[in-house]
Amino acid sequence: MKNISLRSFAGISLLALGLVTSAVANPINGSISFNGTPNFDNSSLGSATKIISYDSAFVAYGQQTGDYASVPNSAPVTFNPFVFSPPNQTVSPLWSFVYDGRTYAGTVTSMLSTFNSDSNIWNLSGNMILSISGFEDTAATWNFGGGRIGDSYFFGSAAASNAPSVPDSGGTMLMLSLGLGMVMMSRSRLVQAAKSAHREFRPQLLG
Repeated sequence: MKNISLRSFAGISLLALGLVTSAVANPINGSISFNGTPNFDNSSLGSATKIISYDSAFVAYGQQTGDYASVPNSAPVTFNPFVFSPPNQTVSPLWSFVYDGRTYAGTVTSMLSTFNSDSNIWNLSGNMILSISGFEDTAATWNFGGGRIGDSYFFGSAAASNAPSVPDSGGTMLMLSLGLGMVMMSRSRLVQAAKSAHREFRPQLLG
């Protein structure tokens, strides 16, 4: 019978421990924010109960930190429709996108919703599970503000891991303002382009 030395056994144990340790994923750290244009089920926001679709959704400018820091500004994001009145406690996922071969997502696990009639904005918040390919799913907090000014609808949303409370401190209103600004800027560009095309068009008479 062949004897196995204690030194060899210890080496095998350390190798096995190293393999197990390397397989354990790290939790997600950081935060990310989004802007876009939602479509509500009722044009009177006070009577709205859900978002039925989105005309646009993208990563907000300069809000990425931690494990989201490499995600580019304005990267397209898929937001799913959901019911917020009464609040739907699970939205799986609320948002997701793929960048550099990794899938990023946020799944809502709890939701609170209130309507601010003075600002004509729905304010939502709660808990979320963040996921990134290669990382451990991580508990987080999130918020979502959606509103309307004139004929323009807009939303701003944020999610942060390792945060004791929903990441707001005025951030949602800032994102909403930025989102609305981008909507209005896009409309202004379209108008300017139409005026420019009209000036450049010179009909010629056929003689």
